[in-house]
Amino acid sequence: MNTTYRTPLPGSALDYFDARAAVEDIQPGAWDALPYTSRVLAENLVRRCDPALLTDAPAYVRELTSYSGFADQGWLAIRRGVGVVTGAGKRFPPDTAAWLQGSKLAFFALYAALLVALARRPRHDLAAGCLLAWLLFLTAYAGVSTHYLVWVVPFGLVAARRWTSAYSAAAALSMIAFYLTWFPGVLLGPHAPARLGPAPAAEPVWRFYLAALALSWLVNVAWLAREAKRLVNARTSPGTPSA
Repeated sequence: MNTTYRTPLPGSALDYFDARAAVEDIQPGAWDALPYTSRVLAENLVRRCDPALLTDAPAYVRELTSYSGFADQGWLAIRRGVGVVTGAGKRFPPDTAAWLQGSKLAFFALYAALLVALARRPRHDLAAGCLLAWLLFLTAYAGVSTHYLVWVVPFGLVAARRWTSAYSAAAALSMIAFYLTWFPGVLLGPHAPARLGPAPAAEPVWRFYLAALALSWLVNVAWLAREAKRLVNARTSPGTPSA
């Protein structure tokens, strides 16, 4: 329970939440224009929600909708790697933000389609459905940070153990390649090259990084296709792990 705007009730040992003060602090004069129902809802918000949400709700919306991750892994990282290795692109492509935003909208559309498909297959088990959602995210979205690769593993261990092993091997290789290219000190400690930021474009580690990225993403795509086929066919009994 929130304590902000909790005020002693005069003449008693009770407290109440001063919803009027909270609303007036956000927009002076707004309380008098609120209907009764809105005032009741405002009192519940003041009593229950995070105090920061009362004073800076747009910040919460920005945090939920604007963060786009980093293109450490996935198809956009592959695109960048190809550019660096061939000399046709840069380590920090200027169009990254546009690709991130476009892929975010594409993923939302694909995710909505997946939810519709899952709703039509009520016997499809929960772990497999969650696995499909994460695989779709890692395949379609451009802003895949390296640590995102771990998220799929718990669901894979329940729904498809053999594929989880193959995926984990490819993902681990891609993680190693990423850190060697961008933050070698994480893996090599005092033996890491004395530099800040990613490796120069001419260094061979970029080729290793690109190959590992491509392998990891292709394994992800193959696994997604396999699980999507399972969903369409609906042959696996609910709750039964598959190979």
